[in-house]
Amino acid sequence: MLANPHWFMSIAFAAMLAACGDGGKNPNPARAQAPPTEVTVVVAQASDAPVTFDVSGRVLAYRTAEVRARVEGILEKRLFKEGGEVQDGQSLFRLDARTLEANVASAQAALAKAQANAEIGLQTAKRYRQLIADQAISKQELDQAEAQVKQTQAEIQSADAALARARIDFDHASVRAPISGRITRAFVTEGALVGRGEATHLATIEQLDPIFVDFTQSGAQRLRLQKANR
Repeated sequence: MLANPHWFMSIAFAAMLAACGDGGKNPNPARAQAPPTEVTVVVAQASDAPVTFDVSGRVLAYRTAEVRARVEGILEKRLFKEGGEVQDGQSLFRLDARTLEANVASAQAALAKAQANAEIGLQTAKRYRQLIADQAISKQELDQAEAQVKQTQAEIQSADAALARARIDFDHASVRAPISGRITRAFVTEGALVGRGEATHLATIEQLDPIFVDFTQSGAQRLRLQKANR
């Protein structure tokens, strides 16, 4: 049986129409458009901006003081906690003060002796002034008596200074903190002889409030910072 040629041509034409139509499978790129992009509008304004640099530094104590023994003696006791906080004037170490106390007593006795000699010299000079009017003594003897008075007065001043020095040494038997701050460990222990020939270093105190921070900065960074601040 022979096929109808017009039927085949109808089928071919329908296939061509199907191939040319979109059918929802092959969209046309010209027809598919992207949505418009959202744009934010900002008004530019002048303002200050911080300039920062990263630099290395060291934390340093505001003040540092060395605690030293000012007199010679045997260290009897440590009176603080190592690594703790101490206050200005606080007693930190105690030395054997018996010798220093004896020096104070000796200086007091020397001052009393000088005062007694001065009193005797004054009385002698006073009598000589009365006798010189009656020509009972020579002018030379009166001059010697008055010179003796001046000498004994100088001895009083010397003995008084020696007594003051002895009292200061006795006070230094109690080693006190020169500043407030954090104290290090003790560099000597009980029983050690300190202060012979030099002021023995006993400990160190660092004041940490306030505190310093020492920064290291290159010359180029410093120039850039100076230009930025102009």
